[in-house]
Amino acid sequence: MNQHEETNLYEFEISGRYGIYYIDWPNLRIRGKVERIREHTDHEVKGEVMITSERPESAGHLRQGRLNLTSPASRRTLAASLARREAFVDWDMVLEQLCVSVLREFRAGIPESLLDGNAGVEEGPRYLIDPMLVQDEVNIIYGKGSSGKSYFAQYLSVLADAGLSAGGLCVEPSKVLYLDWETTRREINSRVSYLRRGLGIEGVCGIWYKRMTAALHTDLETVKDLVVQKGISLVVVDSLASALGGEPESAAVCLNMFNALRELEVTSLCIHHVNKQTTAPKEAQLFGSNYIYNSARNLFQLHADIVPQSRAMTIGVYHVKMNNGPMIADMGYELAFGEGTVTLERRDVKDNPELEQHQRNVDRLDNALRDGPLTVGDLVDKLGKSESQIRNLLSQYNQKFFKLPTKVNGLDRYARAMQIDIDEWVNP
Repeated sequence: MNQHEETNLYEFEISGRYGIYYIDWPNLRIRGKVERIREHTDHEVKGEVMITSERPESAGHLRQGRLNLTSPASRRTLAASLARREAFVDWDMVLEQLCVSVLREFRAGIPESLLDGNAGVEEGPRYLIDPMLVQDEVNIIYGKGSSGKSYFAQYLSVLADAGLSAGGLCVEPSKVLYLDWETTRREINSRVSYLRRGLGIEGVCGIWYKRMTAALHTDLETVKDLVVQKGISLVVVDSLASALGGEPESAAVCLNMFNALRELEVTSLCIHHVNKQTTAPKEAQLFGSNYIYNSARNLFQLHADIVPQSRAMTIGVYHVKMNNGPMIADMGYELAFGEGTVTLERRDVKDNPELEQHQRNVDRLDNALRDGPLTVGDLVDKLGKSESQIRNLLSQYNQKFFKLPTKVNGLDRYARAMQIDIDEWVNP
């Protein structure tokens, strides 16, 4: 074999991300995998290495173990062990290539980039599911128990997997990984099957499922590997409180969790619960540390209207926070259970008294005035607020609601600005 042939023989390719790297020698038919990489205080970098072969003489698994990537002695020890399994390969060269290339990638991290300041309007928020899930960001839905959180997350997962736009949502096809701390594969598979039948989706489902027990940051390497191997672009966390692996009130515990999600570099949808102070402002109702609210880039609260002994419930979806884009109008869905099917159909939140009361006061005021002008007294009765609260709202949103010049029985009347008819200014 001449030098040129030997050089071609040892050509290799490196791929991967998140600290998980694959090194392939196609002409040798050898593959290396390096993961769980850690840099220690003495600047030594160690990782878990696995070498496999597709060579006829040594097909299959060859060696696996911890390797000090910065230590020539450590490489020599592994090379000698591999040579006993496959004598033809120059393992000193292979491991030198592996260690040097992995160290270069690992230490480079995420490459820097220049901000040119020329982003256009089209470079605003991008959605995996418009307008629910912002792409490559942390999205959270939360609510009380039995508010339909998990079913709604599974509905979004099914739409993403099928690339199906439905229910007023515009969906990008996505590979989904469902991380489950709450129930079982059987339960989730049943729900996904019912939802797919309800949507009329045929063929094989592509959602990946993993039952979880440890905190996300503890099991992050395994999840990273799944994300890389399966090409995942949407990770569902059910539920966030369990994924934290510690006290939700702890800032450190919450930061570990969200840093782990950030390392995945994919869109995430986290399901979360409310605390006991259900009368607090929406942003204060999230169970746990304020870091949960602050770390979410897009946040929705769910409420449900459940009729006893009914096979349907209505879910209200209320936008609470959006870091880089417009807030969206409240959405409603009727979740109906059939024979082996589950369907979600869009409904208007304002048409359901139980859900309408959870809307913002300005939206409730707008709802009340949709059928025509009303007096302050009428608005007090409809909204269940005090007169001073109603007058403050009317004053605060004086570009949205106008006081008409004519009165009824000496009482001021108000109307929505967009519905004011010129005749109203003359004939009450």
